[in-house]
Amino acid sequence: EPSAGNVVFASAYDGWAFAVETFVKIYASKLKMSEPVLRKTLWGDFYINAKEKKIMRGAAAKGKKPIFVQLVLDNIWALYQTVLVDKDKEKLEKMVGSLGLKVAPRDLRSTDPKVLLTAVMSSWLPISDAVLSMVCSKLPSPKDLGTERAKMLMCPQTVKFDSLPEKTQALLDDFTACSADENAPKIVFVSKMIPVNRSQLPQNRAK
Repeated sequence: EPSAGNVVFASAYDGWAFAVETFVKIYASKLKMSEPVLRKTLWGDFYINAKEKKIMRGAAAKGKKPIFVQLVLDNIWALYQTVLVDKDKEKLEKMVGSLGLKVAPRDLRSTDPKVLLTAVMSSWLPISDAVLSMVCSKLPSPKDLGTERAKMLMCPQTVKFDSLPEKTQALLDDFTACSADENAPKIVFVSKMIPVNRSQLPQNRAK
């Protein structure tokens, strides 16, 4: 549910991502609205009543543009239109300025639309910020990992924890403690993901 803050909208290909909270922070000050109100209404069947300057329910029934479309999607689409379709660099520079973005002059001069789009979008909606924020606010704390789960992370599926070197097994308590004490051991978990053809997956191999 996006309004609950547990959804990230993203394009890894173009290097951008955001959650509802991202635009709550942006528009709360611009529209002079409270963050709690925007947090509840930015996603859903709500629209802005321009005359009364209020957020109203029933966008679909009244044929109004939902707030999410008006404040979020329309702006993203406008950037895509400007860069990929119109290829209007003068307009793009104005948009970059109005958004207060810092884009390297070299990227702005690029003749490759993909490079230009990624440079602007990643500056405006950095994917790293959105993902890290989600990880910190929504994923369980490492301290709640549990001993059995920690053992699974410390050794491959084909190896039993009891067969690991004693010094490695001794790190289990430190692993689950997640202590930030400067005297605690520093443990680094490295995960390597290797792309493989679908046909090579165990369930797809010829028997």
